[in-house]
Order: sequence, then C-alpha cells, then structure tokens
Amino acid sequence: MIEENDVTASTAFDALIDKMKIDLAKEGEAGDRSAHVSRLRSIFEAALADIEGKGAHTAEQVREGTQKVREQMKAHPMATISSAFAAGYFVGKAISGRARK
Repeated sequence: MIEENDVTASTAFDALIDKMKIDLAKEGEAGDRSAHVSRLRSIFEAALADIEGKGAHTAEQVREGTQKVREQMKAHPMATISSAFAAGYFVGKAISGRARK
C-alpha cells in the first residue's frame, strides 16, 4: 500500500498524481467513479496550468536571451561578422566533404 510519507513530487502535476494514487489505494475498488473522474479532471487542469506557466516563463527567457545576443552583436560588429564568416566556412566545408563521398 502507498503511504503519504513515501511520496516525493517535483511538480504540482506529480503531487496531484501521487495524491490520486494514495486516494485510490485507500478507497480500493469500491470507490465512487464520479469522484475519480472529478479528481482526474482537476489533475489535468492543474497540469495544463503548470504547462502554461512554464511555457510563458520559457518564452520570456528566450526573449531576454535574444535581446542580450542582439546587444552583444551591436556592441561588437566585427566579432559578429568574423564569427558568421567562420561558421559559414565550417558548414560549407562539412557539406562539401559529405557531397564528395
């Protein structure tokens, strides 16, 4: 049987899943199906909210990172051009090397 002390969750979704497992273990097979459906719905709603929050946070981090890269490119235009040229050279060499084989 699953005990509440045995549960370690890293996200809100994991915590809800673990709580559901504990509830199901306590109630057994005789539990009310509508209650289980209601719990599952709340788990999925919490998971969606968690995903939306993390997605928004990730998008914000990408925007901030992009802005920092732009600032560095403006501050160091010669390094940017040199890096782009070097990257293009190596990509071209890699592509042409594969084409010959």
